[in-house]
Parts: sequence; C-alpha cells; structure tokens
Amino acid sequence: MRVLETNWWSISLPDEWIAERDEEAIVIFDEDDVGTIQLTDLKREEGDASQEDLFELAEELIEQGIKHTPAAMGDFVGIRFEYDEDDVFVIEWFLRCEDLVLLVSYDCDLDNKAMDVGMVEDILDTLEFNEEGDEE
Repeated sequence: MRVLETNWWSISLPDEWIAERDEEAIVIFDEDDVGTIQLTDLKREEGDASQEDLFELAEELIEQGIKHTPAAMGDFVGIRFEYDEDDVFVIEWFLRCEDLVLLVSYDCDLDNKAMDVGMVEDILDTLEFNEEGDEE
C-alpha cells in the first residue's frame, strides 16, 4: 500500500492501483483497467460543509429518482448513489468533513459490476482529512 496525499486529504492505494492528476480531479484505476475512481475536492471558504450542501450538489440525481443511502468513508460522511446508465455501472458519493466536500465516483462496465466494488470501498475507507492542509 502507498499513500496518495493532496492538500486536504489522503488515501491509501493498493500497489496495483494507479493514480493520475488532471486539472480538476484525481483519477484512480487498477492495472487491469476494470473500473475508475474519480475524486474532486471542494473547499468551503467559510464554515463547515453540511448535509444540505451535499443534497444540493446531488440535486440532479435526486430529481432523476435515484435512491441514496447514508455513507461513511474514512473521516468523511455523506450520501451514496448507485445506478446503471446505459452499459455502465456507477456509484457516486458526496462526502464531507469539516470545510471540505469530496465528490467521488466509481464506474465500470455492467459486466464487471461485482468485480471491484469491495476493493473500491476498502480504498475509500482509508480517506483521511488533512486538518493542516495548505491554503490555496
């Protein structure tokens, strides 16, 4: 296992998972390229993020009638959505810890739906909030 750190959070990755950064997110995938995790962070300028903030961000999914469940991943809590779209299986998490919101998604082909979900959840359970993150 190795640790991927950002300014505001960190996550532990198994050796067979690869992380790449782009302008807006961190993309994580396994070497077999079965599925992809994408993490985007949003830092509030004032005050802590609330559950209402998460529901506001997830408004489109809620309006589509996609059911949500509570979620707790590492230091973060929030809501989780799971659905199929065309030939793709998708899980989306809207998570918060203090003044940080994490938008996390996992997607894979429907045929591979059951292959990595347990591993993805194990990875996300290692999420840690970095209280001493650099201010941007």
